[in-house]
Amino acid sequence: MFNSNTSEQLKEKLVAHIQDVYVMEQEFGKMLDSFDKPITEFKRFPEFRARVLGCLDECKEHTTHMRELIEFYKASVPTGRKFTSPFFGNFITFFSTLKPVTFTDYATTLYTFSQFEIAQYSILTTLALACGDKETTRIAEEHLRTEIETQRWLFERLPEVCLYSLEYEGVNVPQNSWESARQLELVGSAATFPTFSANVPQTTIR
Repeated sequence: MFNSNTSEQLKEKLVAHIQDVYVMEQEFGKMLDSFDKPITEFKRFPEFRARVLGCLDECKEHTTHMRELIEFYKASVPTGRKFTSPFFGNFITFFSTLKPVTFTDYATTLYTFSQFEIAQYSILTTLALACGDKETTRIAEEHLRTEIETQRWLFERLPEVCLYSLEYEGVNVPQNSWESARQLELVGSAATFPTFSANVPQTTIR
């Protein structure tokens, strides 16, 4: 899988990051699962719950992919909340202490965690490219693309989420606020995604 010029130190960095991303996805899945029941209370925005359930399915798929890569490298599959990086552990612990209450709280939590996942898959893509590992690069960039699309979806709908949240709390929302919210939702509607795996030299081996 590695380029013949890849150092052992770089290989170790790549495998360690895959292990951490694996645990990250498991923890994110637990968080999403715990959000399902409370989110059903926000009945006026059913697309949001549908998106959360979609994210949970994607999370399970991503977890499987990371486990397969770990097993391919004959590395140990982490159990529990065990990270090779203390930073990962600190970040996940912080998120596990959050107790969302409002609709906005839930959306903001998902948006923020999605940003963390984008960062980690960007790093994983970079490490895989540096190792000349075409297959891991392909998987990492596919996951990166999914996370960017999820975050974009959330970003575009945060203005409406805010107004729905206010209504659920019994706050009177002026009618013209909805039009303003929809205008704000146009801000994050355009972006392109580069593809890196096609540029990895064909000298890589599986």
